[in-house]
Amino acid sequence: MEKIIKFVFIVFILYSLSSCKKKIPIVKYEYLNKISTNNKIQFKISDFDIYAFNICEKSKKEVYNTERFCECPNNFFEINQKDSIKKIEETYLFINTKTNLVFYLTTFSHKHIWQNNGFLNNRCLYKDKMYVLDLEYIYIGTQDTVAKKIEFKNPCKDKGEDMIWHYSKNKDTISINKVNIATAENKYTITKPICLDTVFSNKIRFKKVDYKLYNETNDNLAIKTFYAISKKGRIEILFKLETRSEEYSRIKVKRVPYHMGYKEINEIQKK
Repeated sequence: MEKIIKFVFIVFILYSLSSCKKKIPIVKYEYLNKISTNNKIQFKISDFDIYAFNICEKSKKEVYNTERFCECPNNFFEINQKDSIKKIEETYLFINTKTNLVFYLTTFSHKHIWQNNGFLNNRCLYKDKMYVLDLEYIYIGTQDTVAKKIEFKNPCKDKGEDMIWHYSKNKDTISINKVNIATAENKYTITKPICLDTVFSNKIRFKKVDYKLYNETNDNLAIKTFYAISKKGRIEILFKLETRSEEYSRIKVKRVPYHMGYKEINEIQKK
């Protein structure tokens, strides 16, 4: 099940802990201005409902390995300072309320989770905030609310197939139950879905949150808009920095590994 773990969620714990946090490049307004109107789409953060999935680790010595990782409790920031529990990963779903577009945002995993109150564990910084500089990958997909699935297309068909998540929704919670992902176990096809209950001991549940997006921890104005840019058949993302006049954080194409074509995104956004 290595490929499943790598491409779904636990990659951000098991495979990325040794990666270093990279600084996201900043570009000026001229960079965006040079791009044709036909090759850029503007989005408003306010048009999305935000859902978060997170994982906590219990660090007491008497905790068994099978119980060490768990879903973070709703009152995490009330108990983490007095109990031996740390949030070690968080990812986000941006669900567009006007179209069927979905953005999945993953964060860098860190070797220094315990340093400076811990990544994701500082109440003042992370209780209701997230940051562009913490983002590692962005996936762009579509949601089928009737079939209850989210599909992420692979623009590089020679390097892998598409990815489909099957979900159930209960009030403000989206649970990912099955996935169609190419693995050795299914001969690298997405014909049959894989039940996640057979892979992970914890449920993959995204809970609706009232988070604001900032560029970095010393910002005082939340990001309100971002752009999808067409780059030779691939997509990159620019987040407009409210605290810096006409500057943007740039997520390059290699960090947007799954997305449909630009024209398809544009057509969906126009509806």
